[in-house]
Amino acid sequence: MAQYIGTYAVDAQYRLTRRSRFDFSCYRLYRSSSAITNKEIQWGDSTIPVNTSASASFDNNIFRFSYGYSIMISPKYELGLIIGTHLIKNNVGISTNGQNSKGHTEGSFDITAPLPDLGIWGGYTFGKRWAATDEFYYFSLNINSFSGRLLAGLANIDFQMVKNLDLTLGYTFLNFNLNKVQNGKEAIFDWEYNGPSLGVSFSFGKKGWTD
Repeated sequence: MAQYIGTYAVDAQYRLTRRSRFDFSCYRLYRSSSAITNKEIQWGDSTIPVNTSASASFDNNIFRFSYGYSIMISPKYELGLIIGTHLIKNNVGISTNGQNSKGHTEGSFDITAPLPDLGIWGGYTFGKRWAATDEFYYFSLNINSFSGRLLAGLANIDFQMVKNLDLTLGYTFLNFNLNKVQNGKEAIFDWEYNGPSLGVSFSFGKKGWTD
């Protein structure tokens, strides 16, 4: 079995005032693998027999837009509420090619779904170079042929390497469930990601709770 995994994440934040903030995040996870099937697979209107060379891919893109407001703020800490939406775009595909595939079979399914969310966030600075930040989001929604639930959060430790440039070590989790009927077919996605992250961030100006 051959497998490929690619991922990246980009975050941007703009402080309108000392208490107000806008956030944008983009996260992508791409997976692909190929193998010889050991059982019969039903994919849409096609049937993939046993011992067929098959390639599958899963392309997941998540965009988050949000607005936050600090209800508590001081030179050492900050605590706020946040409202926003996660836009989740998925594409799942499979293709076969070989003697047992009866030619070339190919197909994919796309699903795009907005999931609004409510959450809290906090930050605390200790020492001149260290700070901790946390965020937590949750929401569920049922509209006509679409239903979804989202649970997400993160915990970071930031270290200021030089002025306005931080090194961030964190742990992120994301769990979502999507159910949508499209063109008479039902798609169900139940997916979660949990794991550590390492990144760098550059800021203009100062955070209100680290002055």
